[in-house]
Amino acid sequence: MFRKQVGQRIILVMMLLAPSVALAVSEQAEQEISYLLNAIARSDCRFIRNGVEYSAGEARDHMMKKYGYAKPWINTAEDFIRYAASHSSASGEPYRIRCNDRTISLSDWLGAALAEFRQRKNPG
Repeated sequence: MFRKQVGQRIILVMMLLAPSVALAVSEQAEQEISYLLNAIARSDCRFIRNGVEYSAGEARDHMMKKYGYAKPWINTAEDFIRYAASHSSASGEPYRIRCNDRTISLSDWLGAALAEFRQRKNPG
């Protein structure tokens, strides 16, 4: 009985703390993640998840949903790429993106987009 009460209290505390953890995402990280999501949507590329191709808009929608689930563990744009945009949570397969005739991992594509965004924002 005592263990059950302790377990329930721990779960309650975790639930109460989860929203405050989610608030730990800095404004800079939110801007960068928003940029990455929009970069996916604006691209003419095809998103490959578990062997199936999806449009750029479908990819963005999927990444937004995953970001919502993973937000308590995300503090930076790199965390977003690592935890939400690198692989399928169901199969473990890496996400890929095909632009023109070139297919690369989505995490590499997003990493390059993030570097470009940061360079434009802070050219010095």
